[in-house]
Amino acid sequence: MTTIILFIFLNVFNFSLTYNCQGYTSKSFIRGHYRDVLSEQNGGLLENARQIYFYGNGDLKSPLKNNLYFSQDNLLYFGHARCDRNEFMIFPSTQAYQINTIRIRFWDYDTRIHNFQVYCDEVKIYEGFAQGVLIIKFSDRIVQKVRIKSLGNSINGHMSIVKVQAFYQL
Repeated sequence: MTTIILFIFLNVFNFSLTYNCQGYTSKSFIRGHYRDVLSEQNGGLLENARQIYFYGNGDLKSPLKNNLYFSQDNLLYFGHARCDRNEFMIFPSTQAYQINTIRIRFWDYDTRIHNFQVYCDEVKIYEGFAQGVLIIKFSDRIVQKVRIKSLGNSINGHMSIVKVQAFYQL
């Protein structure tokens, strides 16, 4: 009798573990395995690449690049993308992901402060000023596209971005 009860208990326990593992696997998948869902490695693109300007050499100029550290002789021209005032940089992902964090690194060689808006699909999640690296945290949402609108900066009408990342952070 105890053997039967033990057998039933182990089967129920094993089912619940399998069910929980499947739940965690599907959450990890919809969250992009907790990695940057906009990176080139994950198929990230810049939808309006023909309307913006790129500075730098080769792979170093894309704001979706995987190289975080690089060196050049002239730091004024390290890789970044630039758009004019009231223009967007549009970053579609390969599928809809659940994210809650966006990290943006602006071109920060001088003292300029960027003015901009960030949209997840069509919902504005941030509007303000920033310099250097900005981390935007928001409630969990399913996102297909991230758009960043330039409102200029403290020196000229451009917005220059070195790196953009979007991911789910626990």
